[in-house]
Amino acid sequence: MEKDPIGFRQRVAQRIKLGRIWVWIEQGKLLFKADVQSETLEQIYLEGVYTQSRRAGKGYGSRCLSQLSRTLLASAGSLCVLVNEQNPKAQLFHRKAGYAMRGYYDTIYLQTAH
Repeated sequence: MEKDPIGFRQRVAQRIKLGRIWVWIEQGKLLFKADVQSETLEQIYLEGVYTQSRRAGKGYGSRCLSQLSRTLLASAGSLCVLVNEQNPKAQLFHRKAGYAMRGYYDTIYLQTAH
């Protein structure tokens, strides 16, 4: 978002339009969010999983992720969640929700020539 705020907003707007951002909002506050990064009949990739910090550790995020996982698995064979390897709290959160580490990937940012 810091490097490309316009592009970021365009990508988020497109995901919202396609129904690929799942949220729980209560009294105008975002409590949980997850983005469907890509989707095929075989696999759905999630990223951007967020739980409001005040609610962290109280089970809200786990319940939301579990419900979302059940919903999405009705239309795909498996789920994959992308988690930053430098965020051990997020890794633990996903392990508690039943996800297992399968491998690492690298992010490469490409810039088009102007």
